[in-house]
Amino acid sequence: MDMGLVCSLLAKAHLDIEYLQEMVVLYSFHSSKDDSWSWRGGASGIFSVQDLRRVMHSKIYDEIYTTPCIWEGWIPIKLHCFVWRLLLNRIPVTVNLLARGLISISRSCSFCSLSDEFSDHVFLDCVGTKQVWRTVSLRCGWDLTALWSIEQLLEEASHSSSHSRKRILKAIIYSSIWSIWKQRNAETLSGRAFNREFVLEEIKTNLYGSIKHISPHKEIIWQHWIVSTLHCILA
Repeated sequence: MDMGLVCSLLAKAHLDIEYLQEMVVLYSFHSSKDDSWSWRGGASGIFSVQDLRRVMHSKIYDEIYTTPCIWEGWIPIKLHCFVWRLLLNRIPVTVNLLARGLISISRSCSFCSLSDEFSDHVFLDCVGTKQVWRTVSLRCGWDLTALWSIEQLLEEASHSSSHSRKRILKAIIYSSIWSIWKQRNAETLSGRAFNREFVLEEIKTNLYGSIKHISPHKEIIWQHWIVSTLHCILA
């Protein structure tokens, strides 16, 4: 690790310790009451990781996006990391690359060449992407086609009436986003033409593996899964 960074971290830690010491000195203790610890990040007064996540989101991320990136155990970590970067607009679509000084590339969408390649276009507005979402919507029984932003897409699962339905819908959305991005990279790097069926097959296969091995629904059967992704779990 860089020694300058180490020194900076140590200096900050020293200042934090001094600040805590000042807080203790200035606090008025009551001799008639017993001391106790209380967590102010939640209504119960008891610390929980879920409350801590909410506090961190409200303090750090609200100015950047409104949809909390809640990490779900059914979804592989790499998908969570990618969607988190997507919400922060940190993925290397051409508009972002050009903004960083890479001027030797085209601004056009790798799929359709009809628009600048920015995140919402790649994942929602592109002609090929819309075809993917239409088929995904039919297979999961949930309309994901009339959306205009990544934030709104990720909020769709929260509108479901049951917790299980929310979790599987979120897994479907994350897997679809990831597969679309992989197809975009194949188009950009190797010139492979957009193939809707290939993308859908990858979504279906990867999602089945994740749900069957990570979630409690280990009894799902492939033949039922390919007919109705959502209903074979919630039936």
